[in-house]
Amino acid sequence: MLIKMTKEASYKRKSPGYWTEKTVLFELEITIEELGHFPTQKELAKLNKGDLAASTSKFGGLNRFRDVLGYTQLRKPDGYWKEETIITELKYVIEKLNRFPKQTELKEMKKHDLSIAISKHGGINHFRDKMDFERLYKPDGYWTEDIIINELNSTTRRLGHFPTYSELTSMKKKTLLSAIAQHNGINFYREKLEYELTQKPAGYWNDETVINELNLLIEELGRFPSQTELIRLSRNDLLGAIHKYGGLTYFKEKTGFTISMQEKYKSELSLYLSKRGRKSEQLIREIITEWSNIHGKPSPDFNVKLSKGNVIEFVCDFDKKVGIDVTNTKASKGSAYSTISRKWKHKQYHLHLDELWIVVFTDVLSLEDYIKLNIKSPDDVKVFSIDDFLKELDFSTELCNTKKISKFNNCTFHNKNEMININEPV
Repeated sequence: MLIKMTKEASYKRKSPGYWTEKTVLFELEITIEELGHFPTQKELAKLNKGDLAASTSKFGGLNRFRDVLGYTQLRKPDGYWKEETIITELKYVIEKLNRFPKQTELKEMKKHDLSIAISKHGGINHFRDKMDFERLYKPDGYWTEDIIINELNSTTRRLGHFPTYSELTSMKKKTLLSAIAQHNGINFYREKLEYELTQKPAGYWNDETVINELNLLIEELGRFPSQTELIRLSRNDLLGAIHKYGGLTYFKEKTGFTISMQEKYKSELSLYLSKRGRKSEQLIREIITEWSNIHGKPSPDFNVKLSKGNVIEFVCDFDKKVGIDVTNTKASKGSAYSTISRKWKHKQYHLHLDELWIVVFTDVLSLEDYIKLNIKSPDDVKVFSIDDFLKELDFSTELCNTKKISKFNNCTFHNKNEMININEPV
């Protein structure tokens, strides 16, 4: 479909200021209408449209406009590929993908000639360097303290401030982040480059410090900050503390804002579930740590990242590598089955562990239910009630507060104050 512009009866060479991407497209569509096909450079020359041919080069080349107008690309003429034309073609691909392309992506986009040209003129990392993108791969021994500082200085100049972890991630600087982690950590380089440290000391966060930090932000913003705003302001530390100590609605009320009854209920329920989960994990941690000490086993690892998006509470040496997932469920029996089976269905623990043990705090499942769950589960997955978990370890009940375990099993949101004081340590 032609772009709506006044069509001239015969072609006249245009003034230099005439040419834009829009006018190039317009003139090409007129030429296609005249010829019945997309023109070649030679055809444009024969039609006395040399200025149109030259203008296509200015905006990415004739083949780019073939792409835009839905025509199959032709082979580039001999001598076409130079660093300058490769960079020009790459710019349009980057604009389309919103990032630097991989060689495989160029092939998928039918840009085999561009991919080959990149390989012949220095390789993908050469052009990443030229266009100010971080290299995909660094040679062994590349990262030193000085190199990291140079990279951070360059990024700081571009942003106008010292970069946050999320900014470096969004800029695809994963190798730099990895190097920082291996060479002293981000705060080491903040201090080196004379920027104020942002990480709070251990034990800094509690209800009072969260409220103090929020009040400073509220004064600056004129309102209570949303989760998105906290992330945008690089206050992930504050956001993490908010979630840990009660949630956004809880602290919204604590800082003097009115909340609805529904918001209040959801906030209290979320706080209860979070604290109950942490307390039950703490109890299991105490049990397996004590068991490891008694049996002379290495201390268990806590919050282990097995793979991307796959973190498990504990990995223990029980003469085999066992991962322990602590699960709280107070829903219906059907919902409990679904919650527990999800633990092994989607995360493929068997690729990283000898066995997965799912330890369940609940009173909605019977002995028969646990038998059914263990029949349904893979051979390397075992589902335990807390009592059966203790029996499996042959852990003496004298070493464990069985009354507190019973309270956990029976505790619900509505009887939480009667059954267990979740604000007190277990």
